[in-house]
Order: sequence, then structure tokens, then C-alpha cells
Amino acid sequence: MKKERNTYISSEKKPTPKFAILIISANDFTNRFLRFAQTKTWVRDFKHIAPVYYVQGNGILGVGEKDVHKLHDFGPLKDGSISSVSNYNLESFQKNIFTFTSVIGWDQILPNTVGALESIMKIEDCDYIIRTNLSSYWDVKNTINLLNSLPKVNLYAGPIQEVDGFQWVEGDAIIMSADVINLLLHNKKLIDDRVIDDLSIAYALNKLGVVPLDIPRPRLSIHLKKLALAFYSDNRTKHPQFIRTKFPESLTSSANIRCKNPHEILGFHARVDPLIFIILRVAALFKRKS
Repeated sequence: MKKERNTYISSEKKPTPKFAILIISANDFTNRFLRFAQTKTWVRDFKHIAPVYYVQGNGILGVGEKDVHKLHDFGPLKDGSISSVSNYNLESFQKNIFTFTSVIGWDQILPNTVGALESIMKIEDCDYIIRTNLSSYWDVKNTINLLNSLPKVNLYAGPIQEVDGFQWVEGDAIIMSADVINLLLHNKKLIDDRVIDDLSIAYALNKLGVVPLDIPRPRLSIHLKKLALAFYSDNRTKHPQFIRTKFPESLTSSANIRCKNPHEILGFHARVDPLIFIILRVAALFKRKS
């Protein structure tokens, strides 16, 4: 039985679209700490607005040589064959956290995502599901306004990347309508587990005739060499660009901001991202009161 939804009326007098948020995670200390930081900042703003779920594997999300190679390996998408996604079983569901029995490493993200989407669609009455990650910040008001501006059918949207003519939505900000999710789940044989998760999802949807819609969003990072906050103009910028005049507007008008901090430097991002979540949330609250 699907859950009943609360209705929130935005400042534009439009009812809140029915949506859920799915955040990919892992069960190591760093991921648990970032999960805690999200639940104490922007996630709490979605209480009574939209359910927020986390999904993790029962192994630690490590990055090995194979994983790094897969990030840039488009070969399997071109050879015509498909190794369908498999190897995911729901081990537990506690406090809105899905835990799946799956392989260790980045390979676990794809089957865990598929399993979590299946589970959410069974318990929630959703028009959309947003799939994001632990280094992302979502503003509740801007998210509602964004979703109210989007179509409710045939939607696969977010910041687009492109390589060799192949386009996909970056995995930290995928927005899919319910019909597209059901289409994807009914055609799991097209979801290829040989490439990283966001590419595989795009490949399957491309085979099903679903075209991605580009929704650029800023990235916020700590530029270690200059020790300064740097805003990317959008996701396709190759080098950090300081856009000081656009900083306040970008900071408060986007539905989603990606914190792109180094993950490999002594847990650097685990220490900085929570601080950024707090800064962004305070800035958003201040703008609404002003």
C-alpha cells in the first residue's frame, strides 16, 4: 500500500509535485558522517514535503583500478551486446535506508539504484524520483519550483555530459518521471552492468527512445591551490572559473548544487561538504526572509 502524501502550497500557489529523493551512499564512516550532515541540514527541509531515501550496499564503497577505468570506458556501449544488471537483493530497510547484498566498489551503485527504484515505486505515489548523492545540496523551494516547471511524463533530466556524441545525465542529479522509471524497470535487460551507473541508465533509456533534458547546475568546490571557493559556470566547464558576480544568484536560485571536493585527501570532502551544506542552507533561509 502506497503512502499518503502531505500537500504543501508554494509561494506560487502551486501544489507540491509528488516526488521522492534517492541518495546513493555506502556504509563506511565517511559516508555515514555525510549522511548525518545531510539529514541535519537540507534533508530536514524536505520533511513533510517529500520522502528522502538512502541506498547502500553491505560492502564498503571503495574505488579500485577497475572502477576508475569504468568511469571512462564507453566500449561496452558500442559493441552491441549487453550484460544485464543483476546481483541485488534487499538485505534490510531501516530508517529510510535500503541496504542491498551486492558487490563491493562502485559496481554496487547500479544494482542498488535499480533495487531502490523498484522498492520506492512500490511504496510511494510519485510523479518523479530524484537520484542524487552525498556531496549534493538541494534547496526545497527551488526544487519544488523546478519540478513544477517540468513535464510529468517522458522526463529524464539533469546536467548533461557528452562524449563522442553520447549524452547522459550526471549521476548526482538525475530526475526521472514515474513513467520513465517504470519503463526502465520493465526493461532491466537493457541496463548494462559493465559501465558506470549513470552511463548505463542513459544507454538503456536511449534504446527505449527517451531523450535527456539538460538542466545545468553550478558546482561548488574548494580550489586547494588558491584556497578559495570557486563556482563552475555549469557542469561542462573544464576548469574552475571564478564568477564572483554570479555567486549569490547561483547560490540561492539553483535547485541543486554539487559540492565537488577532493575525495582522496584525508577525508577532505567529508570535512568540508557539511560546512558547505550549512552555508548554503543559511543563505537560502536568509534570502527567503529578506
